Amino acid sequence: MKKFLIIFSLLIFLFIVDIQRSLAEINIDYSNISEITYKISTKDINDNIFIENNKQTNTLTKNGIVYIKVFSENTEDKTFTYPLKKNKFKKNLKSNKYIDKNDQRIKTSSEKISKDCKDILCVVKNAQNWTELNLQNSDSTTIRTTKEILDSKNANNTEKLLIISSLLKASNIPNKIVIGINYNIEDGSMKPNNWLSVYTGDWVDVDPRSNNLNLFTANNIRVYETFLDNDTDLAYFDNINKLIPNMTVSILNTKSNLQISIDRFNNPITSDVSEINLLKYIRGDSTSQLGEINVEIDNSGNFINIKTRNDLRQEEIIKEGFRAFVAGDVDKASKDFEAASTQFPINNDYLNVDYSVILAKIGMFELSQQRLSNISDYQIWGKRIEKIYLTYYPKTVPSKDQEINFSKAISLTNFPKNYSSNITIENILPYKENKSYDYANYLYAKYYYKKNDPKQAYKYIQKALRIYPKNYEYQLLKAQIQNSKAKYSQAAKIADKLSQENLHDKKLEETVKLLKYTALANKSKKTNERNFYLANYYFEKSDLQKAKELLEKNITSYPKDSENYLLLGRINILQEDYKKAEQNIKTALKLNPDDETTLLAYGDINLLLKNRQQAYDSYTKVLKKNKKSKDALKRIAAYYEFLSNRNCINYYKQVLEYYPDDVKSLTKLAYSYYLSGNTEKASDLYKQALSYNQNYLPAWFGLSKIAIDSKNSYIAREYLIPVYYINKLNPEYYYYSGLIDNIDKNTDSAKENFKKALELDPSNIRALLELKKLN
Repeated sequence: MKKFLIIFSLLIFLFIVDIQRSLAEINIDYSNISEITYKISTKDINDNIFIENNKQTNTLTKNGIVYIKVFSENTEDKTFTYPLKKNKFKKNLKSNKYIDKNDQRIKTSSEKISKDCKDILCVVKNAQNWTELNLQNSDSTTIRTTKEILDSKNANNTEKLLIISSLLKASNIPNKIVIGINYNIEDGSMKPNNWLSVYTGDWVDVDPRSNNLNLFTANNIRVYETFLDNDTDLAYFDNINKLIPNMTVSILNTKSNLQISIDRFNNPITSDVSEINLLKYIRGDSTSQLGEINVEIDNSGNFINIKTRNDLRQEEIIKEGFRAFVAGDVDKASKDFEAASTQFPINNDYLNVDYSVILAKIGMFELSQQRLSNISDYQIWGKRIEKIYLTYYPKTVPSKDQEINFSKAISLTNFPKNYSSNITIENILPYKENKSYDYANYLYAKYYYKKNDPKQAYKYIQKALRIYPKNYEYQLLKAQIQNSKAKYSQAAKIADKLSQENLHDKKLEETVKLLKYTALANKSKKTNERNFYLANYYFEKSDLQKAKELLEKNITSYPKDSENYLLLGRINILQEDYKKAEQNIKTALKLNPDDETTLLAYGDINLLLKNRQQAYDSYTKVLKKNKKSKDALKRIAAYYEFLSNRNCINYYKQVLEYYPDDVKSLTKLAYSYYLSGNTEKASDLYKQALSYNQNYLPAWFGLSKIAIDSKNSYIAREYLIPVYYINKLNPEYYYYSGLIDNIDKNTDSAKENFKKALELDPSNIRALLELKKLN
């Protein structure tokens, strides 16, 4: 017990005394530290040179020792509205040769990066991304003018910060350069650091290179502030380098925001789940219990770590929110989702978009819009955001107070078993008060559809569509209702129209396809037609065996229907039974020799059987019939991929002439520009591809590789974030992560990533070669 309390105290108060020596192996989360008190002695420097303000106080003693208290700054619960409404620091927007907002390139770029931002930190992040994308890393230690930096297209870290400062000033955001020291608590090391103090209505310290712009940690000590109005201020950067070797720093005290009290501790901690949650915590002066602490232990029952509810990962809080939503406690769910929202890094566009969809689906539009307002790269995400609004948002978005009832109606509709049988949608969302909302009519329609009352459901969905006919979810629900009313032709027609849209939502597109084949099957009066559409339904659901059985039954009864052989051949290909696939597709071609889809499939199976010329002939036959056949053009382009790069690219260009949204063609064309050295054009095309399909991994890898080649590890990692969430078992993800680790000289991590890439794909020669270089 005594041993536990000692360790516990050290963990909670973050290693109060001489932490850097006694607990050097601990990985410290600086975000939990609210303040640090340093004791600093400086050789041959008796003046107090450190900045003093509301974020840093200091006291100089007679013997030249300085005691400095540094406070962390957490602004996660704040919004810094952009553009600034009142700006009393306009004098801080002045230009000089080192921070020149008047350079035309700065002016043009500042307009682009600030265009869609509603928060000042969004502009800061975009400015950081701009420098990483447009300026290669430089090892130079000199500091040049804005013009010289932009002309050279390279910059060291300090110069990049000056360019960010210029971009912000051009965006009418006052800022100044802060030069200081970054102190590593774990090993006691120090290094120069510089960042920005940005005016948001108050001066806020921001490190643009940080993953969390809302958090500025207390392990950064401020020494100088400057606008670089004159050349003499450049000396500050050199002074820091001279100062650090002459400093001795120790930590006297650290404080956390948490106070901990032991609720009960009668038994030793074991790995049994019932023994894990033993503690409660209080915050500040509050005496009320806010939540439990999760205690982490190892297999031997030894105490490892604690996590408060606020430290839980956002995924865990989201799960809690959904459990509450399903159970009908929508108020608690709303609070959980709001708490999870604060943990999303502002620069993670993929997660912000994904989470915004989740929130919109359950009617929490305000939180959803907050996520979308954080999107920094509209070139990639703009089209997806348009589709999110067309799919999940009503024409009239309810207020925050109103939307909670809309959300409760969704919970009732989807999880009625968790509600009392006498509770209806009318109790939660009175129709008279809400009938003018298209979304209220949609929810009423869905409620009655789920209750198997298609007549009532149809009445309300028609009202919703009269108010907002463009909404995809409304159209889909109408098709589902029509199908349940046995209006199969109308249902199939709506579903077919929706299936031709790029909805930017894989699950929604699958739902539409399944509904289409269900309606067509229900509509069919002939057994063979019904079986064929059902086979397509099971094919889309990846239930290949059921699809196969239906097709074989059809072939036995109707041996002259080519479409059955064709679909069966496609199933054979997926099952890697190429001989049977060839046999079935040949039969389909014999029965229907001019069908484009069958000719393409015949080319595909020949390609798999390495009959390359026959494959090529089959594809060109389609092209002679239809010069705009996207599938034929793409297949011929792929055929030339290893034979003639010029022919390959020409065919992909033809695809894009007719179909400018073809993702594969855009990506292939981007790669050809990359190989030719035109990385700017390549990057633009990769982003175009992703604007149509954000789940297309080759385009993310392409962008990451361009950043890796430029030694921009920060940007390279950002482009890999979506890959992790789409498929964290993709071997290429670990290969590229290893390359990024190499840039950062993180050899151990690079080795682990290359090993993981080989574990997932033993044939990955590139990962093997990189690993050999490091061993």
